[in-house]
Amino acid sequence: MRELLRKVRDATELLDLTPDELGRSLLWAMRQRTGSPIDGLASRRSAHTEVFNAIAPTVNLWQVRFDLERAFRAAWAKLDEWGLIEPAAGINGENGFIVLTSEGESAADQTDFERIHVRSLLKPEMLHQLLRKKPFEDFAGDHLGDAVFKAFKTVEIQLRAACGLPDDDNIAGLELVGRAFGNGGKLVDKSWSKPRREAIERLFGGALGVFRNQGAHTDPSYEEIREAIEEMMLASRLLRITDKHRSK
Repeated sequence: MRELLRKVRDATELLDLTPDELGRSLLWAMRQRTGSPIDGLASRRSAHTEVFNAIAPTVNLWQVRFDLERAFRAAWAKLDEWGLIEPAAGINGENGFIVLTSEGESAADQTDFERIHVRSLLKPEMLHQLLRKKPFEDFAGDHLGDAVFKAFKTVEIQLRAACGLPDDDNIAGLELVGRAFGNGGKLVDKSWSKPRREAIERLFGGALGVFRNQGAHTDPSYEEIREAIEEMMLASRLLRITDKHRSK
């Protein structure tokens, strides 16, 4: 899988990729070597070793080799799960060599490395802890609309809890924000001036009104991934504000 090194700025960037992202990268690399009389088939047992041998002179050997093996193992598992790879025919397959399925061939043509790179700019530790599981997993898997929707749904859930409302309560949107940050709201800090309280109420109301509903997006496909990153970060900031003032 030395082909991967033509698509990253630095070899160790491979270790920053999620299993989904590395899996897509492996599809592209497998497609590049299709028909090669020398490299030929890819091996799930030794693909990480190919990369390791190419970068070994410049890295911390044992740790990177271990990390690459683990990362590749997770990526191959994803490709198996999606039905994009299968064992090669005969003894080659028995020895760990794999080929693309017809679905894998199609997916390999759609690999967008620049999109993968931009998406990798958002790290889970940059987000509020409640967004680091399912919302971030959706984001890393390129399900950006789902990720943003779930992030702002989490904001709404936490506001409801902070206001002492049950999970099945139907109060939502601007009415919920008013309960939290309106005049006499549950999360209002008594030290705030009236303009500040009103500004925070508008901040939450506007954010939930625009981003809580996927249909409100002017570009729900998120061709510009940075927009989704910004919206995830906004949801994270709103959660931190909620945490800070629910404890007072």
